[in-house]
Amino acid sequence: MRLRCVVVLLAVAALASAGERPDRPGPTAGSDLDGVETTARYDMAVEAIVEPHGWLPPGDSVYPKAAVHNYGNTTAGFTATMVLSDPADTVVYCRTVSGLTLCPGMSDHVVFPVFELTTNEGKWTSCCSVYVAGDTFAGNDVATHDFVVFDWHPPPVGWHEVKSMPSGANPVKDGGWLAPGPEVDGFEVIYAGKGYKTNEFYKYHINGDSWGNVAGMPYASHAIWYKKPPRKGSVGCSDGARYIYVTQGNNTLGFYQLATDGDSWRQLTDVPPGSYRRKVKGGTDMAYVEVGGTGYVYLLKGHKTEFYRYNTLTGAWQTLEEAPTGARAKWDKGSWLCVEGRDAEVIYAHKAKYHELYKYYVTGDSWGPKMPGVPFVGSSGRRQKSTDGGSAAFYDGAIYALKGGNTQEWWRYTVEDSVWTELETMPSNGSSGKRKRVKSGGDVVSYGFGYFFALKGNRTLEFWRYSLPWGPDAVRGTRGAERGAASRVAPRASSVLSIAPSPLTGGVATLRVHGVEGQRVRVRAYDIAGRERLSLASSVGRQASSIPLDLRGLSAGVYLVRVTAGGFEATRKLIIQ
Repeated sequence: MRLRCVVVLLAVAALASAGERPDRPGPTAGSDLDGVETTARYDMAVEAIVEPHGWLPPGDSVYPKAAVHNYGNTTAGFTATMVLSDPADTVVYCRTVSGLTLCPGMSDHVVFPVFELTTNEGKWTSCCSVYVAGDTFAGNDVATHDFVVFDWHPPPVGWHEVKSMPSGANPVKDGGWLAPGPEVDGFEVIYAGKGYKTNEFYKYHINGDSWGNVAGMPYASHAIWYKKPPRKGSVGCSDGARYIYVTQGNNTLGFYQLATDGDSWRQLTDVPPGSYRRKVKGGTDMAYVEVGGTGYVYLLKGHKTEFYRYNTLTGAWQTLEEAPTGARAKWDKGSWLCVEGRDAEVIYAHKAKYHELYKYYVTGDSWGPKMPGVPFVGSSGRRQKSTDGGSAAFYDGAIYALKGGNTQEWWRYTVEDSVWTELETMPSNGSSGKRKRVKSGGDVVSYGFGYFFALKGNRTLEFWRYSLPWGPDAVRGTRGAERGAASRVAPRASSVLSIAPSPLTGGVATLRVHGVEGQRVRVRAYDIAGRERLSLASSVGRQASSIPLDLRGLSAGVYLVRVTAGGFEATRKLIIQ
């Protein structure tokens, strides 16, 4: 696609032959003895394509824009051409702006005529070129950039079954896992392992509700564990950028890395045998956190209390303070780790069977006191333990957890209030045709934007999506810790929340909140992939409050800003240029 755009630009702009602009030009035939150029030199460049950028809905009107710079030594007149190609590599827009001038050493923006995006969803390509007669360096005359056209609509609220995982040799059981991966053609995917003594791995395309194959783990080449396919204790976690880290499980110490861009595996340093001389089996989970610019994979080994982290730069394991003993020094199957994001300062750890929740402080390598875990008694009225299939994901200031243990229970833990609330239970009847609840192999991940994806495990292929309410009149149909708690209706977002300016160019926006006086407001910004890029809390006074948002750390693009305060929740789109 990029090549086609460049060919079109070459035809339109009749670009000059390529030359080379030296970083430090010395005296030339056109220079005096001090190296000062005495003849005109022309070199116009496209620095970047500013618009279209990020994620845009079909039918949206855009003004293509490019940043240009005059590297020459004289004021130059030039023309600029912009070409847009849709996902089918069809050129749908080609406009040239002429009569432009720019002084030497100066930069400016070129704005092209408006264009209404078509309904062709997927990854588009924009290409921009500049032309000036006598250009001495053609290597910087063309720039390309990808953006995504996607008509995103909030999915139906609650639990809904989506496309089942491919059948393969076995359904999902011990060792099943999910991990959100990086974007593919502009849309994020979810990676999955089936476990159950299979070597089957897949990726789920959220846009399109479809599955694709992933190469198998090269466990057969391990010098020791070559007869052990992934099973109980096999878990995966993502760095959110390129890699998925996976334990082999099945009573081994195997540890691997999957490169998502090349669908290739690499065997890493084995998990340490530790003081208990235990291998990885039940109770294992992992979380990825960056500390001081270095990525670490935190590993709860399971069974006992061993806790480690893997340095992704050095390839070395570090022994950390052991997980709390609590009622018993055993972290059994169904125990899980949960983090707010890749730069999280706290890792949450839940001990199965004993329902103990702890905070691990990343900076100080220390554990906090015991907190209340998932409640034993849910909507069924029966006391049921969280065991195999127990799993959790973090979203918008709360932990969302599947209880597992052959239950349907789905809970939310609000971190700020330290309160567990039971949500709508996962349906037991799905496409498998049997009553199946969450058990061994169950897992859940947050995609962002208020929805989650989950495997039931329990020898099924069922794959489910859960969506929180969205919009100004969203109703939260939740059950509180006390049965029969009333649902709450959020106020209309249009009357209580605004963000200005949008588009934003200065790096600082102002958020105005009305109707939540005297409450604590939580603000989070998410990019188009659903990844959290900003989180802050602010107390609102007794009158309408204006909250400054310092967004200078965010790159240009489209973001969703979500505000919560008490029973109020609202979301606004923000464009950063």
